[in-house]
Amino acid sequence: MEGDINVLKQISNKEINVKTFDYDGKRFKSKDSKQLLKNLEIESEVLTEKIKHHDAEIFRYFESIEHRNDDNKLENLYDEFFSYDRAYEKKEWVCIRLSNELEFINEVTTFKKIEKNFNSIKSLEKELKDNIQKMESNILYEPELTKEIKLSFERYLSREWIYFSNETYNDNNLGVLYDAMNYYSYLLSRGYFLLKKNLLDYQAGLVHTSKPYTANA
Repeated sequence: MEGDINVLKQISNKEINVKTFDYDGKRFKSKDSKQLLKNLEIESEVLTEKIKHHDAEIFRYFESIEHRNDDNKLENLYDEFFSYDRAYEKKEWVCIRLSNELEFINEVTTFKKIEKNFNSIKSLEKELKDNIQKMESNILYEPELTKEIKLSFERYLSREWIYFSNETYNDNNLGVLYDAMNYYSYLLSRGYFLLKKNLLDYQAGLVHTSKPYTANA
């Protein structure tokens, strides 16, 4: 839902210039984006509150089991997962923005406009490169950083790539960018999965090894 909200914000602010767009199987005019955005934001707030309440109940349940088992890992696992969850949309958004900004490659446009468009993505590329470097030094991703991914990142980070010259797109250089973007998105989703799995595995272990409840005399 957050991704839909971000796209609608762009359409509403005319950062994405379209006359119509499709959402939930229906076609809307760009002028309808503001009302649709408002409705989605309200729906998102309600859903977020429900999830928070549900998560709090689950946490209290497993915390009570953990207390009986004389353990104290649950809170740290929750903190790690929800911290990642809160940052996930922002980190993913850089790739979504880049993909949107690069749509002009599939359109007929002037050489001057093409050069301007590539200049406009430099700040997004800097953010992507910064995030990739942080990924490479994060122990969470170590098992997922295959030789292929490492080589892709190393190549992309090695220099600033020129994607258009002599009135021609450089497909090889664009491939370097797209490969890095795809691997970055993949690792983001894997990080989310691994942290969620760690939490769920620990909760399952608590239930399996739970000591029976003993009432105080």
